[in-house]
Amino acid sequence: GDPIISFVEHQTTGGYPKIANVIMADLYKVGQLKPGDKIKFDLVTIEEAEELRFEQLAFINNLEKND
Repeated sequence: GDPIISFVEHQTTGGYPKIANVIMADLYKVGQLKPGDKIKFDLVTIEEAEELRFEQLAFINNLEKND
């Protein structure tokens, strides 16, 4: 079958193997997907994921300062 992305509303059981995680910096992108949309996963280290999140938060903070 196809991979399934589960968010906080996922069922508590199911026995699905966990093969990947969506990094925090990309959750907004996944939240915009419609059923059947195609996505691509890239392998990143924890350090890279953290850096991407820090960059995203800095961008958001900068937007808030400019309002």
